Amino acid sequence: PPLYRGLVRIGEKIGSLDLIFSRLARYLAENKKIKERIVGALIYPLIIFVLILGGIVAMTFFVFPIIGNLFSQFGPEQVAAIQSRLLLYNVVMGVLLSTAVLSGIGVAILGGVRRRGGNAGVAIDRLLLKLPLAGRIILYRESMNFLFAMETLTGSGYSIESALTESAHVLKNQALKQAVLKIRERIVRGDSIAEAFQEEKVFPERISQWLYVGERSGQVEKVFAQLSGYYQGEIDKWATRFMAWIEPALMLFVGAFVFIFVVLFILPLFSMYGTILR
Repeated sequence: PPLYRGLVRIGEKIGSLDLIFSRLARYLAENKKIKERIVGALIYPLIIFVLILGGIVAMTFFVFPIIGNLFSQFGPEQVAAIQSRLLLYNVVMGVLLSTAVLSGIGVAILGGVRRRGGNAGVAIDRLLLKLPLAGRIILYRESMNFLFAMETLTGSGYSIESALTESAHVLKNQALKQAVLKIRERIVRGDSIAEAFQEEKVFPERISQWLYVGERSGQVEKVFAQLSGYYQGEIDKWATRFMAWIEPALMLFVGAFVFIFVVLFILPLFSMYGTILR
């Protein structure tokens, strides 16, 4: 991954690979914790969703044919009513299934375009950063890794321009990588570090604010270190929020799915059955 290659490259530049490998070990441990928490939050709603999906499949292929045969004994009007409900049910299920399949194909296509890079890849990565919750986590994680790289390089005597060039290799998000290279160009033209970061709106505003303080005090490398630690804490906070929201969101989705199924088919079915009994 770009993070591994970029950090090892930096370790070779500064002659301190042990520091880099230690950083990678911490990164993997933190990443594993977040993944385990997310998977743990998803297990319960996914089990419920799979069970409901299995129930709907069983209703479609086993229960509905039996119901159709049962109602066929009560005359052509009931048969027509059942057939109309089955048709509506099939249309709704077909639309939902087609939407899911097309969404999966669209995500796969966008992933392929993103991997190819270019302006389209940059645009997709920029959109990823704007996703609710997930986009914030991506932005903070990338910012943390970038700031750690800048801290390591500037603390080892590298100029800001050289550090920006090397730190760009750490970033996976192409929109952020492009922004770093533009920042470097502005600094080479004579802009201050804080002004260059402020012009690139893709980065959090906090970075430019604290870099302004660092430039005034002549301790920019310490600002990079403080910001790296700050965004580590922000990642933990937003990951916790993400996990707190994802389980109820999935439960609401499953509930809405069941509600539509009941309203479109089950309730009318019982209503017709009650009419027949009367």
